[in-house]
Amino acid sequence: MDIELDDVLKVNVVFLGIHLLRNSDDREQFKRSAGTEVVEGALDVRLAIGISPVGIPSPTTERPLPSLVLNRDRITVNSTPERSEVSKDFPSKIGDLGRLTEITNQAIEFSDLRGQRLQAYGFNLEAVCSLAVSAGEFLSQNILNPRPFADLGYQLIGGASNLQVMKGPHLWNLRFEPRFGDYTQKKIFIAVNLHKDSQVIPTEQNIRQSLFEIWTQAQAIIDGFKGS
Repeated sequence: MDIELDDVLKVNVVFLGIHLLRNSDDREQFKRSAGTEVVEGALDVRLAIGISPVGIPSPTTERPLPSLVLNRDRITVNSTPERSEVSKDFPSKIGDLGRLTEITNQAIEFSDLRGQRLQAYGFNLEAVCSLAVSAGEFLSQNILNPRPFADLGYQLIGGASNLQVMKGPHLWNLRFEPRFGDYTQKKIFIAVNLHKDSQVIPTEQNIRQSLFEIWTQAQAIIDGFKGS
């Protein structure tokens, strides 16, 4: 089946349980070290009212800080008491992940982590691909099994899928869904997550290796559908 990568929308690193750059001194040091202009972006409304990005009420009353945005690099640092994220929008090639690695490491380096405990961390990639068929047909042929529905007289025309797979010691979460929920469109949204169930802060080399791994694995997953 023909499938081609159109755009990588975002790649990010997420830390659970630590609040990066939570102090004003930390943030000022980070800004000076970034090597480019860093501005404060808008505060996510969900965070401002104590709701996490996944819709879970926050157990703390500590107000999240505005994001730090490196416009030239298209990199943003979002940080709350429960979750910190460093993300890069629209990386065009795997080499763009070097800058994301550098900024993530600086955010860690200049953060006062005393009294904080990392629970887990992970790496995420979101992409859009073009298809030779509709998103609904792609999902029914490759991800979802239409046979039980066909036996009942139904024609499976769409859906979305969340999969968990193991490769070596690591858990991978994969999500496939129609772009903008349109099953007739010949576009598919793919999200890949590499989960690290570790309480040890990763080194810069660890971050670099994992970012490169998620990029290459996402491409391998896409290529795996070709000819299917």
